Amino acid sequence: MAITLKENRPVRDCEAVAERPDGTRIPFISYPTPLYDAGGRLIGAINMLVDITERKRSEQALRQRERELLEAQRIARMGHWRLDIATGVLEWSAGTHLLMGTSPEDHTPSLSDLLSRMHPDDRTPYIRAFRGCLESGKTSQWEFRVINSDGREWVAWIEGHCETDETGKVVALFGICQDVTEQRRMQARLREARDAAQAADRAKSTFLACMSHELRTPLNAIIGFSDLLQSEMFGPLGSDQYMEYAADIHRSGHHLLELVNDLLDMARIEVGMIDLQEDAMDIATLIREVVQLASASVPEATYDFDIRVPASAQMLIADRRRMKQMLINLIGNAVKFTPDGGRIRIAVSEGDQHMLIAISDTGIGIPPEKIGELCQPFSQIESGASRRYEGSGMGLFITRALAERHGGDLKIASRLGEGTTITIRLPADRLVRAFGKAALLIEA
Repeated sequence: MAITLKENRPVRDCEAVAERPDGTRIPFISYPTPLYDAGGRLIGAINMLVDITERKRSEQALRQRERELLEAQRIARMGHWRLDIATGVLEWSAGTHLLMGTSPEDHTPSLSDLLSRMHPDDRTPYIRAFRGCLESGKTSQWEFRVINSDGREWVAWIEGHCETDETGKVVALFGICQDVTEQRRMQARLREARDAAQAADRAKSTFLACMSHELRTPLNAIIGFSDLLQSEMFGPLGSDQYMEYAADIHRSGHHLLELVNDLLDMARIEVGMIDLQEDAMDIATLIREVVQLASASVPEATYDFDIRVPASAQMLIADRRRMKQMLINLIGNAVKFTPDGGRIRIAVSEGDQHMLIAISDTGIGIPPEKIGELCQPFSQIESGASRRYEGSGMGLFITRALAERHGGDLKIASRLGEGTTITIRLPADRLVRAFGKAALLIEA
């Protein structure tokens, strides 16, 4: 009112709050207007007060809805946008600014800015899809990688709708923008899992094809030689030739038993039913036992076995039968894939964190692309009917599983045509002083 009287002009949009006698408050806008007499002389002012309580409530409700929308967009990692074709002005919602790592206060979005944030490999496909949307006037979806100012890379999924004028000309594009990074990662993991399952299925099919041959060969020998013994084709039992057949039957039966045992062990491993019966053992003695078994399996061949166990080696707490099974698998493989006259070295070393048992040979080696597959079930260096070496392809899988069951792991290093080194690594807390076993026996 004072300004109106002093400056002889109306004042508009002046908000204030009126307090009633009961203490309640009402927001209002005052409209002071000059009052003139018939001669046009200012004689006073008249003021009109407009209650804006409902407007204030509506504005507050609108701000609350905007906050809720922003929070919903933040949770959904989503925002919306609009591009005016004539002016080139690009508008982002608060949710889109949040995704882009910008803020409405200090950043003005533009097409060039958006392109600069795109992954270089995605810019050309985006521009092509963007032009196609403008030309066709149809809804379109685009997907590209965005690199924010802080270096975070994410995958943006855009859906754009065309806004047209009365002639059908596209005048603006508007739509949503969503962060689908986690969805794409999940899809990639699902694809990897599917591929792994398919690869495992193919491996099992290949394995069954090979195992049918592995199982039939010893069975045919057992049945054939047993028929010869039963019919006494070469005379009464007691002939030296029968003894040779009996030895063949024994070897074939032993081979068949090994295959069945491998299948059973693999089944137990897959369902987690491998229990350990742990005891203190002398690893050097166990290695010598396994080397003797390996040598006896190929009496016609000669190998240079080099066993290196430190004189101060401690006793090992482990399942003796399972440790022997691991060593038989690894030393047996070394014998199988090393030509006659080759060298096989078994070395034991102890450290602060681990005990290592390394079996090295001078055999045929492993192709680099095969090393990563060998510890998978049913995996073999050679496949198909042309394989030169017998075996179920489960030895390394079982050995690695048993090493892991003991708290360790298995490592493979190889050079094709030069040889292979496979190392069992066990935790150092499985080592005890030599007197530990004696003390254990006395307590028992």
